[in-house]
Amino acid sequence: MNGFRAGRSDLICLCGRRPQPQLGVLQVRFCPDRRENIGGRAVSGDLIANPAAITAWNKVSVGAHWSREALWQVVDQIFLQPQHYLLGVGPLKTIPDTILKGYASSGK
Repeated sequence: MNGFRAGRSDLICLCGRRPQPQLGVLQVRFCPDRRENIGGRAVSGDLIANPAAITAWNKVSVGAHWSREALWQVVDQIFLQPQHYLLGVGPLKTIPDTILKGYASSGK
């Protein structure tokens, strides 16, 4: 899945979460850009997403600010579209919660 994978050496921060009551794991790798917005990012774990959702995530999430409101806006813009789906992470709030947890623990 293009963009939803781990293993990029340029993404210096990692945060993982086991969504409840799901059985899988969601991992987010990221690095802030010069303006302290989301620069590089990759999502991986036990999840299924359609290719159009992945493309939209890669396009829309870059440059988002590290705030719950900004991340919710990205999630809403992508995953509330009827043609996009994301399975295996539990409630959609798991995505911004995991990203913000990782950002806070990175010391940035």
